[in-house]
Amino acid sequence: MTSHRSPNEVVTLYCEKAWNECQTDLIREITANPVVRHYAGRIQTMDHDTQIARIQDRHKTARPRFDGIIQFAEGPYVAYVWNNTTEQGGKKSGIEIFKVEEGRITEVWNPSTVDEGHWA
Repeated sequence: MTSHRSPNEVVTLYCEKAWNECQTDLIREITANPVVRHYAGRIQTMDHDTQIARIQDRHKTARPRFDGIIQFAEGPYVAYVWNNTTEQGGKKSGIEIFKVEEGRITEVWNPSTVDEGHWA
């Protein structure tokens, strides 16, 4: 089934609902199975169950909250610049590029490490 959601809408759901609110039931709807994650020097594929477990595990220990600073879409690609704050006060920042095809995130590019602190 093809979604009528734009790539921007899909990434917003992923960050604000799946991650921030731990609505992991969305993962099966808005991500490919598997998603291909690109890191410097390696590629990792994550099936739905692995993606769901990753979010649930982070919520057990940190309750992460992603706040989008810049979100820009062109065609199937969405750039998402974010700050992350945990329930314990931890602060990180990063950037990810998402590829969305037919209403599902199919690929993600981001570094395997993120910066401590928030974007200025």
